[in-house]
Amino acid sequence: MGEPSLISPKQTTYEDAESGKSYELAKIQYLYFVGSDYTVKSIEENLGNYIVTFPKDASNINIIYGWDITESSNPEDPEAPIYNYIKTLNRTVKQHGWALNPTKNEADIDTYAVYTEKNIYLNYDATMDMEELGSVAFGQASWDILNMHSEEIYDETTVNLHFQFDPNVIDVNKFTDDSFQNADLQSDMFTLKGYKINKEANELILICNWDGKKAAEAKAENGGKLDPIIRLTGVLLPIEESCLAGENASVKVENHGYVDGFVKADDPMTDKEDPKIGQIDGGEKDDTFILVKNDEKISKPGMIKNILLPDGSQVDSDTVAVGDTVTFQLNSTVPQDLNIVYESKDEDKDGFADGTAKGEYLLTFHDDMADAFELLNDENFKVMIGDKVLDADDYSMIEPTDGCDFEIQLNLVELYNAGIIEDSYLGLAPIIVTYEAKLKDETPAGKYVNTAWVTFNEEESSHDTAEVETFGIKVYKFDQADATKETPLEGAVFELKNLDTGKIVTGTSGADGFVIFNGLDEGNYVLRETQAPNDYVCSNTPIDVVVEKGGENVEEYYVTVEFANSKIPHTGGMGTTIFSIVGGVLIAMAGTVFVISRRKRRA
Repeated sequence: MGEPSLISPKQTTYEDAESGKSYELAKIQYLYFVGSDYTVKSIEENLGNYIVTFPKDASNINIIYGWDITESSNPEDPEAPIYNYIKTLNRTVKQHGWALNPTKNEADIDTYAVYTEKNIYLNYDATMDMEELGSVAFGQASWDILNMHSEEIYDETTVNLHFQFDPNVIDVNKFTDDSFQNADLQSDMFTLKGYKINKEANELILICNWDGKKAAEAKAENGGKLDPIIRLTGVLLPIEESCLAGENASVKVENHGYVDGFVKADDPMTDKEDPKIGQIDGGEKDDTFILVKNDEKISKPGMIKNILLPDGSQVDSDTVAVGDTVTFQLNSTVPQDLNIVYESKDEDKDGFADGTAKGEYLLTFHDDMADAFELLNDENFKVMIGDKVLDADDYSMIEPTDGCDFEIQLNLVELYNAGIIEDSYLGLAPIIVTYEAKLKDETPAGKYVNTAWVTFNEEESSHDTAEVETFGIKVYKFDQADATKETPLEGAVFELKNLDTGKIVTGTSGADGFVIFNGLDEGNYVLRETQAPNDYVCSNTPIDVVVEKGGENVEEYYVTVEFANSKIPHTGGMGTTIFSIVGGVLIAMAGTVFVISRRKRRA
């Protein structure tokens, strides 16, 4: 096979945003060839190319780079640990079993109005992304190595989730098995083993152990791959009644979560058992919210509009492709004053007697979708009060009168009389409308805002929005001989493949040299020229394009890729590919174009 050159790894720096540490690739330490005994003949210790000799009969060699990393930001820490991350830390405040909807105060902090000081609970869910692991040996390839060699990992490997609570609000010494009984760990390779209490730090520690049998079964079911996401749900802690007792009208709660643990495994680079220990020194998340005692004792319906993801989580923004179905949720609440029925516009009120109400309390959901969306049929609507799914006869689809796309109306008095709304629901139980809509074909890249609100008793709630973004790739084809790039080429055919879904679309450059692929979701794509314009050479170099969230204006929703081609008679070459990006930052590494990402909110 000769002495081929191996290109050095694309990733020569490792930035750990969570800890603020930065690592730089210093030199190649070794190369390992999976499934073979071949070794490196010579390695030049620089960041250029590396000359390696293979036997003539060598074939299908998979190469794993291993490297030494010099830590540039903290040289006092020579033992660079393995990093894990709490990717999200989701908090839910419940009262009498129902989740309360937060509002934002002036400082943009979630604020929960509670109607008594009793029966208030805090539920924390934590999500970690093992794919973001970093280690001294493998940098950002650590998850790939961990996944590939999961059989070598010992079940003693542990990830500990720490939750430190404000002692004025939650006393972990009062934590009981009842609080823990609904806890669930969703993971391909970890099992929730138990918990510990750190009294001095007022800290709850949840212990998650590696489960080799579970990992092997997951890999067998999923084509040899493990899902890197670890999700903890269902830990419920009572909030101290005293924090809102007496004249204490509100309390600001500050909590903290972080990860630690260790990895124990056989060294995958040796043939003999040689257990190695790697410390997990993980990411952390801080959480702040406010509890406010509601002196009025009256809760009115509000509105929170979210997008429901396939895993059951809710976000207020997401990215989709044309043709995709998006599931929206409208969240309101049973009013606390439902037991007082207004029979006329005067001040006379009749209270409910023996569970029978008079009059009516009409609650109407209004939804105004962006024009880019097409509402699917009425059979896709699902309406719930608390944990009860309503029949179609329990609500009405009424003709919109204010330009919105649909209105759903409920007579809450009738639902109370029917026993669907119980006394314990007043002011607390959620009313949820779930429906599906499709992003229309030919939708250009950009942001599309969907708005919802409720009306009741001649009042109107605040409006809430959920945003959907879709992206595009602009390909510009021009004559390489024109240094100004002002000679567009018509008739170049391109194929764009989504590596995440396998979907392939094609397009042909017009007279202006452009072919535009619209309506793309975030993801990894490969762009290939399959046919050159007449008299020009077709490029045989595919381009990897990573599409992620960019900026705020529509131009930033497009990645621009420029292809320059030479004429066959003049150059005989294979053409040149030039990369650029509109409205963002260009990173060109080994034929890859990136749009810099913004994290999803509420994700």
